[in-house]
Amino acid sequence: MSLRPVICLATLTVALLWLGGCVSVKAPERIEIGNVGHERVDSSRVPDPRTLDEARAELRKAYGYIRHLEDEVQELEEEKAECKRKCKRYKEERDRYRKRLEKYEDD
Repeated sequence: MSLRPVICLATLTVALLWLGGCVSVKAPERIEIGNVGHERVDSSRVPDPRTLDEARAELRKAYGYIRHLEDEVQELEEEKAECKRKCKRYKEERDRYRKRLEKYEDD
């Protein structure tokens, strides 16, 4: 049996079932994409510029704030790395003192 009659038979079967009411396909009432379960954005703080110049000024202000936050993140990352280095150094020092104490306790 070739492929063509099989496809025609399957298409005819689906069409008959659909026309006969046996197949019921219903779209969901609501489709949520993205922020499912997250808070909505507070749009009360979104500026409402009246002119193109006001919009550009707001964008410059926003990009300046973003740059400030990026600089702050960089500083915090550096501070975090320094804290990790200190922590590692202190743990190594602690371990040396423990070994030294064990050595003296064994004597």
